[in-house]
Amino acid sequence: MQDTNIRIQSQWTDIFGRMIRRERFPHTLLLEGRDGYGVLPAARQVAAELMCRDDTECRRKLAKHLHPDLREVFPTAPVKGIKNPVHSAFYDIWNDFTDRHPFGSYNDWMTFAGADNKQGIIRVADAEEIEHMAPLYPSLSPVKVFILWHAEKMNISTANKMLKLLEEPPDHTYFILTTDDARRILPTIYSRTQHFTLPPLRPEEMKKYLLEVFPGRGAEIDTVVRAARGDMNEALKLLEEGDPYTRHKDYFVRWVRAAYSARSKPSVINDLVAWSEELAAEPRAFQNEFLRFAMEVIRQSTWENEGTNLAYLRFDDQGFQLGKFAPFVHRANREAMYRELNDALVHLARNANPKLVFMELALRMTRLLHAPKN
Repeated sequence: MQDTNIRIQSQWTDIFGRMIRRERFPHTLLLEGRDGYGVLPAARQVAAELMCRDDTECRRKLAKHLHPDLREVFPTAPVKGIKNPVHSAFYDIWNDFTDRHPFGSYNDWMTFAGADNKQGIIRVADAEEIEHMAPLYPSLSPVKVFILWHAEKMNISTANKMLKLLEEPPDHTYFILTTDDARRILPTIYSRTQHFTLPPLRPEEMKKYLLEVFPGRGAEIDTVVRAARGDMNEALKLLEEGDPYTRHKDYFVRWVRAAYSARSKPSVINDLVAWSEELAAEPRAFQNEFLRFAMEVIRQSTWENEGTNLAYLRFDDQGFQLGKFAPFVHRANREAMYRELNDALVHLARNANPKLVFMELALRMTRLLHAPKN
């Protein structure tokens, strides 16, 4: 169920609670942070405080998805069985997803909804529903609240439709926008919000939550909390799936081994072509996760070189050692590696041909791995 009792980011939600009680809360709030930092649970906590205060029946209705004065809007894509992919057509699927994965990411949602290879957006039709509902007086609570999850997924037409409503919201209506990258929100939308950045979750609050979900696994949880670096979604996957990155690791090891060999063995280019074609055939969510995983390997290689004892990734099943790869990541090439991986993410988000994206990335990695150290 929609658990408004998930108490995370308390340093911020306590501040928001005081702002509400003092009637100084903005009508449009923007929460920025990774989904695993608890952005959606925090938004729901704020909504519950705005709508319910000490009303336990109100909170019970929120927990069971029965409160008519809260509307959650989220990216969607056409899927089998849903002809009109407006958010309201996905509400049952969305509620099921957030019940199971309260810290789930955008990629997790698209996979769960059955839209692996499609880009989810918040549509003009979604904005029209909001535009129709926002002026209506609340049914049960003093106020209405709209949560727009991953608001950066509004296309330009949707954002333009929302502008006037965000600029002059009805007195009884509040908007809470969430995003993992505020730079991707249209500046005219951004300027109408009060922006707060949520930091990674603190180890103590992660451990408290995880011990409630996985009692008796305290020693393992200590290791996972350290590995997840404040991201509850990562921690949950590590505990639920053991190693959710086995396939990511397989792709990464094949890639860097072929990229390293290609300079002296031109025939290995065929291996890179095969690698790029296989990765291009994967669901879009997996492709995005792989690129972020590769960024993490570069980051941990830097830690390994600096001897900080922060690196935790192991490639035992792949016969690959991070300690031996790390020296190939250095000051002369690590920023370029990050840039190439990030550019690939951007190109995929813009619906570029994935075969071309990954082939170009593979060839660029070949050059970067052989870059001389300064």
